[in-house]
Amino acid sequence: MGYTLDIDPKTFEGQAVCKSNTNAAHDGKIVTCPINPIYLEDGKVYSVVIDNSEGEYVFDYRLVYINSILDFFYEKKRLKSDRFSNNNIEVKLRNTADEFTPKEISCIEQICQLLNANYGEMDVLRDKKTGKIYAIDFAKTPAGPPNGLPKDMCITAIQKMSNAFATNILIPLIKNK
Repeated sequence: MGYTLDIDPKTFEGQAVCKSNTNAAHDGKIVTCPINPIYLEDGKVYSVVIDNSEGEYVFDYRLVYINSILDFFYEKKRLKSDRFSNNNIEVKLRNTADEFTPKEISCIEQICQLLNANYGEMDVLRDKKTGKIYAIDFAKTPAGPPNGLPKDMCITAIQKMSNAFATNILIPLIKNK
């Protein structure tokens, strides 16, 4: 994608996100930079604020990777006030190609390959001002489908993931024996 998410909180001027680098902490907060080095928080990362809002809501996209990006993703809707929580107001299954261009999908897959991943879920945000996407997190031990997804859609997602696991991981393993 060619653009960075991280900032140097000691020199950056403006709003930034401060969050734990620990998996599933959901402890993000918006801070004003620059920050005096003595006030930097240990174990935290600082990044640009991505405006993924529509009205009073924010929208996060969670893509599933099983040796390739699957043809669906989870669209998670939250209140702006809960943007860093795991309190989803609504979750939908959407077709990957309906939101992401082939080039964007290719870039996301390249990131997964750079991480040497064969399974995981990536959180992606689209900035409403620029249209750019930002891969903000990769969960190598996801616990999806996410809360708020209707039961019938959970079953659909699990079936699709199971098929992808068989096709993209098991069959190649058997063929290589």
